[in-house]
Formats: sequence, C-alpha cells, structure tokens
Amino acid sequence: MPKVLAIATLLVATAQPVAAATFTTYNNQSAFESAGLVLKTETFNSITSDASFNNNATVNLPDFSLTGFGNFANNNVIDASPFINGGLAPNGSTFLLGYTNGGSNPIGFTLTFNQPITAFGGTFSDTSTAAITRLRVGTTEVVGDLPTIPFNSTGFYGFTSSDPFTQLTFETINNNNDGFALDDLRYGVPIPFEFSPVVGIAGLGWVVATRPKKKNEA
Repeated sequence: MPKVLAIATLLVATAQPVAAATFTTYNNQSAFESAGLVLKTETFNSITSDASFNNNATVNLPDFSLTGFGNFANNNVIDASPFINGGLAPNGSTFLLGYTNGGSNPIGFTLTFNQPITAFGGTFSDTSTAAITRLRVGTTEVVGDLPTIPFNSTGFYGFTSSDPFTQLTFETINNNNDGFALDDLRYGVPIPFEFSPVVGIAGLGWVVATRPKKKNEA
C-alpha cells in the first residue's frame, strides 16, 4: 500500500466513532499487575508538605495533575507528615486524603494524565463506608464503585479500559460523604499494544514519553 494511502487510512480509522469503553475491574493487586501492562507508580513520597487540590486548586505531579471541585477544608489534599488524618495512611507515608459528597454542590476530584492510559489502580483505605464513591472516565463513562474497605484496613482496587483515557474523576452517587485514603497509584498501558489505531497510538505515545533519554538527546 502506498505510504500516503496508508497514512490516510490510519487517520480515517482513528476518526471513526468509538463505541463505549468496556472496563475490567480488579480487587487483587497481583492479578492487576499480571494483566499484560506496563505500569508506572506514584507513591507521593516526594511531597514533604501538604499540597491541597481542594476547591478548584490543582496539584501537578510528574505524570498527572489533581484538581478538586467543591470545598471541604482539610480534605482533597496530599497529606504529608505530620498528618491531617494519620489513621488513614495506608502505609504510614505521604498519601492522598480524598473526599466526595453529592447534593447541589458536589465535591470530588479529577486526575488528568499527561499521556493517555488504559489502566489505573491503587491502595485504598476507608472507602465507601458512608457514601459510595464512584469512578468516572471522561465526562460520562462510569467505571464502577469503590468497594467498601473499612477504617484501619487497606485494599486494592484497579481497572483496565478498552479505550485510552486521560481524565479520571472520583465522585459520589448519593448525598452522603465519603472520606478515604489512596496511595501507591499504578497506571499505564497494555504491552504488547492491541493493534488498533486508538489504543496503539496512545500506547506508543506512552512508551516514547516514559522511556529513558539517551545522553545525546535534548
């Protein structure tokens, strides 16, 4: 196939409407990490003082940013020692202290990734014990609800998506509130990449963006 025609075919295929994404969820970290993924991690341990993303504030991290919506003091913050709520820290180090609430003035937060990903997971504590916190990709696609993980307990929750995404929102599905901890985030893309224009191009972008630079590169 001539090069110009091949490129045109790829662009047309990429522009085609994409069906709603399908999600596979995991409550087991080993199973998630064995799902043919190349993953990066964010432990938040490089943050040594509290960094709030409450009330439309944004915190920028190497691979993504955190932006809150709604206002609830001392929550939706990266909590560093001395902790605001040390009893929630999943492993005793800096962690994300999250909060969701519904009603007419909803509260929650969104992660916006620098590169499209198809997998996300993390270690949680005290989730969905009052309100149910739900994960949403983009503006409309619901991944599912966080499982109930009691206070002073930790558990893993993660998912893979059939389509790449850059935005993941934590929100509640009722008018109650849910305060919880999140740490040791894992996120990435499948390897080898699924042969499709959307997932393939997103995956290649992820590898190019994350591979180590050679000494002669800028």
